[in-house]
Amino acid sequence: MMVLPENPMRFFEVSSNTLPSVDMGRHLPLRFASRPWLGQVVYPLLILTWFCVLPVAFVLDQDLPLSEVLTTWWWLVLFVLGGVLGVVGTFACVLTQLQVEVTAEEVRQLGSGALRDQTWSEPLSRYSGLRVEHRHHPEWIGGKDEYGIYLCHGEDDSRSILLFWGRSERRFQQRLARYSELLRLGVEEEPAEQPEELAV
Repeated sequence: MMVLPENPMRFFEVSSNTLPSVDMGRHLPLRFASRPWLGQVVYPLLILTWFCVLPVAFVLDQDLPLSEVLTTWWWLVLFVLGGVLGVVGTFACVLTQLQVEVTAEEVRQLGSGALRDQTWSEPLSRYSGLRVEHRHHPEWIGGKDEYGIYLCHGEDDSRSILLFWGRSERRFQQRLARYSELLRLGVEEEPAEQPEELAV
């Protein structure tokens, strides 16, 4: 049974010949793109801030002579290492991307950046169906529900694909009906939540 992640990747459906504002998913192939590391870009930016921006701001504020700064070797080491790690990490987060294409015959994934080794293709016949997921968040303000649609691989859960994730139940139902018709796959029922056992 597929174990669904706590924070599933948000895929944005794209098509080269369709405007972003147009509802998609009406025909094959289906194309999806995501940048799963983009949310982590805050960490290399913090490194740049702490080891590069703030030290430079301090030097300028104190009007320290350049000769004195260059003689402080440990400061230069931290500045260079922080700059390299911050710049490399920022580019890695921004350039890392996953592209998925679903056709009538197969599912293809192309990874780039830090995930370039996650490139593969699988026949569509190896996928067992569509699984839906519904998450209710009573602590949220406003919309408290999230809906997801997964294309489930019959043997390897790591090659299951997230087709939709959002808060609109109407759009979720529309996409579910479309994907089921386009891919000719059935919809698997969402596993019922097990009641928690009371501690003795």
